[in-house]
Amino acid sequence: AAHALIPLISGEVENEPLVSVVNPALCIACQKCEEVCNFGAIGVNFDNEVLVSESNPLLCKGCGDCSAACPAGAITMRHFSDEQIYPMVSEAVKGDFVDDRPRIVAFLCNWCSYAGADTCGVSRFQYPTNIRPIRVMCTGRIPKSFVLQAFLEGADGVLIGGCHIGDCHYLEGNYDMLQRYNELHEVLAKVGINPKRFRLEWVSASEGKRFAEVVTEFVNQVKELGPISKTGDKIEPKKEKVKEGT
Repeated sequence: AAHALIPLISGEVENEPLVSVVNPALCIACQKCEEVCNFGAIGVNFDNEVLVSESNPLLCKGCGDCSAACPAGAITMRHFSDEQIYPMVSEAVKGDFVDDRPRIVAFLCNWCSYAGADTCGVSRFQYPTNIRPIRVMCTGRIPKSFVLQAFLEGADGVLIGGCHIGDCHYLEGNYDMLQRYNELHEVLAKVGINPKRFRLEWVSASEGKRFAEVVTEFVNQVKELGPISKTGDKIEPKKEKVKEGT
């Protein structure tokens, strides 16, 4: 009650700047954003003459799930836009690494995995220096294009770290990432990239040791696969067993 009294007395409320913005020129009113938003902050306004989605900055929590789900690229996240993240991906695979290869891009959610990486460092747990972390507010913010772009830029592996199922800061953002992860596994195999180069893990803010173990295990796994070539991996087609007489 005392907490609710503060904005009533002050007469104004400060809102976080991390909100979604819809470009009406690109919006196709497919309502995909409305389907994934857990806060009712975005959706098509049927009262307007032109049907486009609108975002309510007072309700938006800034997870970015709507931006990743938008097929038209009409939604931009302030301070975490595609134009800001794509250059990070490009720079993450450049430069001299201590062990040079493999080069791994890690997308880590702000509330759990990124905090878990901090806990790992503070606790002095050791892990390979092959990963380059990129912070996002939620794993739900990560579209398939981020992962594909990382491989296109020359990454040998991509690691995504998020909150445990049921503990997402944005309620269900990690569920949406899990669905994209499963879909991406099929896509990577079709374009000639071994799905073992792509991994999704749940790491909480207190699991610094687990973060080190996950990174170490994944780096060793990618090392066994070797550096990714410009033409991708050689994936042998699955052999189907055929019964005699058929």
